[in-house]
Amino acid sequence: MISSTFVYVMGTRIRYLAWALSAVLLIGIGGFGASLFWAARGQSTQTQGEAMAEKWAPLYPYVDGHYPRQNWPSWAKTIERSNLRSISLNSEERDLTRVFITKLGDKVAEIDFAGPTPLVANSYDIILWNQCQEIAIETFISGTLTAEEHMLTRDAIGTAAQKLRELTGLNIVFPGHLFAGGVNFTEENLAAYEPKANTIEVHVAEHKHAALGPDDIALTTTWHRTTTTDRASITSGLVALSTDFLDRYPDGGFNSPSRQMVVLHELSHAVGIGHSSVGVSYMFPNMGTEALITPADTVVLALTGSRPCYQ
Repeated sequence: MISSTFVYVMGTRIRYLAWALSAVLLIGIGGFGASLFWAARGQSTQTQGEAMAEKWAPLYPYVDGHYPRQNWPSWAKTIERSNLRSISLNSEERDLTRVFITKLGDKVAEIDFAGPTPLVANSYDIILWNQCQEIAIETFISGTLTAEEHMLTRDAIGTAAQKLRELTGLNIVFPGHLFAGGVNFTEENLAAYEPKANTIEVHVAEHKHAALGPDDIALTTTWHRTTTTDRASITSGLVALSTDFLDRYPDGGFNSPSRQMVVLHELSHAVGIGHSSVGVSYMFPNMGTEALITPADTVVLALTGSRPCYQ
């Protein structure tokens, strides 16, 4: 979502505040605590380990000279368990998958410092789709749109969905009506709606029918299944998209703000990616004059399609 995201975890609806705000708070606390700690040590020369510890301080802020319990979900476990079977990363992107261990034995990854955050995680890991699961993306468009608006909306969703499949390697399929013109319609209020299993549904409706806040363009919700060992997977997703996106953004590609980029932002939420703290990232909470798929974004997109299958 361009401003906030709702997720369902084990039947409870939780509103996740923008990760960018959390990053500001953690960095502020971490910077203050770390400065006190290093001043107390009175050393002018840092060892390599001390230098890395100082780098980790924004995520693991010092309290009386010790790291507290991890507050920010790390991509480290996901990286170690990943099976990047169909996505190739370049050298810069591979560097972002390096995993480090803190003084307390917690693991963090280079990508944790590069902007992207997970949408939701539990004690086991970040919650993603299983890579062997077939995921259908179905589109429902309001009957109040003109024929031209229907075409523009359908093309933006279709192009973004294909880009998501390319960048994640997920087994994404498209129902025939997505490109054939026989689109399903809905005028219902989406606040109490639940999508079909193994499906990401994209509902495009007038703002008042899309269960959105007054300043929101879109809202993404995901549903999850948790096993007895606390392993969780996304089982379905719902994107509520206001028809206002047609007026606010131009038709375009994936290197600038566009309708396609708005849809890709929401579909990325639906596969487990949260907001980025990097202003030019397409996953930044507010899409401004720039919107790019950064190297860090490329890495986490690949990771969302890397979850090994399990029952």
